[in-house]
Order: sequence, then structure tokens, then C-alpha cells
Amino acid sequence: MTTHSLLRDKNPIRFGATRAQADMQGVLESIRSQTGLVQVMLDYKGIEAVNGSYVRASVAWMTRCGIAARAGETQPQTPPLDPWEIRPLPLRAVFAAHLSGEVREEIDLYFKKERLPCLEAMSWKGDQVGRVRLLGHLDQQLVRALDCLVSLKKDVVAEDLWKAFPDDRIGLTAWNNRLSELYQRHMVSRAKDGKFWRYSLEFKEVEYGI
Repeated sequence: MTTHSLLRDKNPIRFGATRAQADMQGVLESIRSQTGLVQVMLDYKGIEAVNGSYVRASVAWMTRCGIAARAGETQPQTPPLDPWEIRPLPLRAVFAAHLSGEVREEIDLYFKKERLPCLEAMSWKGDQVGRVRLLGHLDQQLVRALDCLVSLKKDVVAEDLWKAFPDDRIGLTAWNNRLSELYQRHMVSRAKDGKFWRYSLEFKEVEYGI
């Protein structure tokens, strides 16, 4: 787990993209210094208030970089002129942590507007995240798929959900599609298992709403 503290001075009010980019300094180097997929936790401890621009250039920027990688985008051959341009990053999961009430509301509002989900880490020990809160937006059928994953408490292929939840009355292809959409939205991770994708959670429990 790469944990990055965003509070760089004693000012608990963090507004604007420029402020966020300054607070994010070092996070790219930390990710690049590791091999494989990286879990990132952006720590808002000590921050009492942010605005939409700060959210956009901190946790939303990181989330979009992870989504870009999962959409199949590749790293540019040369570094982009803008160091904060969205680029694919090898991220296993992105969490926001230690959110004040105002910060949580601002992140939730921004992600809802962009129709993206965001995971707030509520409890963790070392690299293991226990409980998360889902902020932002996730379609109801994907919320249902996420709940099914949590309830099974194991890594799954689509067929596992199809067999375990027949009352949902959806086919194997639909389960496949929902798991794929959760992956694309950075809610789950996956690995190839023969000719199938096996999906896993980076947390154990989830709650909804702020």
C-alpha cells in the first residue's frame, strides 16, 4: 500500500487544482518505484475543507489514471508536457482516507456529478482494507453485483455469481458484463484464470451513503 499524506502545511483549508497538485507531489515517483499493481491511499488527515477543483486534481485525478489503464490506454513514449495530464497508471485500488464531514461531502458531490464511484477507507490494518464507504455514483445493478461479491467472501468468476444468486434471474453473460463494469470503474481487481477472469475485492465490507 502506498499511503500519501496530502496535508503539506498547517492550513486545513485546501482549495484549487494548483494546491492539490502541490500536495500530490511525490505520489507518481512512489508508484513508479514499485513493481506490479499498486494500492494507493490518499490521506486527507488534518484537512477540514476542500473544493471541487481540489478533488478533481487529487483523488479524482488518481482514479481517472487508474481507469485509463483499465481502458487499455498505454503510457506515452515521452513524458507529457503537462505532468498532471491523465495518463494510465498501474493501480490495483485507490482509496481516500481520514475524511472530515465537509471533505466527504465535497468528494461525494464531485464524483456524483462525474458519475464515478470513489472508495473511502474506513478501517484498515497494514495493506488490508477492512471496511469502505462508497461515495459518488454507481449504477444500482453494479451495487447489487458488488454486494454479491462481498457476501461470497472469496475471489469469483462470473459463473460463481450465476450459481449463487439464481433469484436475480440474470444470465451468465449479464454477470460477466457487470463484473467487467465494476472492474472498469476501479471497484474490483481481476486476474486471468484459464479462459476466464477471476475477480477480487480489495476490501471486506462496504457501506453506502454519507
